[in-house]
Amino acid sequence: MDMLHSQAFSTTPQAVKQAQKTILQEAKSEEKYVKNILKDLSHTEKIEHKAEKEASKAEIALESSKKQEQQALKDVYRAENRRNAIVAEIVQIRDEIEVADKLESSLEELEKKEQAALKDVYRAENKYHVTIANVEQARQDYEISSRNYDATRTALHRKTSYADDVLAKHDENTDSRTNFTC
Repeated sequence: MDMLHSQAFSTTPQAVKQAQKTILQEAKSEEKYVKNILKDLSHTEKIEHKAEKEASKAEIALESSKKQEQQALKDVYRAENRRNAIVAEIVQIRDEIEVADKLESSLEELEKKEQAALKDVYRAENKYHVTIANVEQARQDYEISSRNYDATRTALHRKTSYADDVLAKHDENTDSRTNFTC
């Protein structure tokens, strides 16, 4: 700019030509700088969009895990209720066995059912505990994705503001160059 101002008072064709050359070089340099800033802004917007999608997916996974947890808990309750019913039936049959030995085979069958029902309880409880672990992992993933999304969004806002400032300065410089050449 100093060269431009020092030659601004000189009206020789060579000085005018040199001033125009300097202005064009500055404009090209500034244009390249603005282009790079806009490219960086676009890249950051894409990252922000990706982070938003990941946060959304993590939230959906968390909700799905919560539903699975509720279903697993229902299965545990159902299995326990079945076991309790079978145990009550076993008690009733044992009382009847005292009266009649012929019910012994039914008792053995019910005991097998009780063992199978107990295994179902263990399986359902195991499934419930696995589901709880999945819910916790989904919750952690959701929190991480949300933090990443927030950080990316903050960076995007900063870069957008900076790009707006650079574009405003660029417009201002372009206007001053236009006024100078006229």
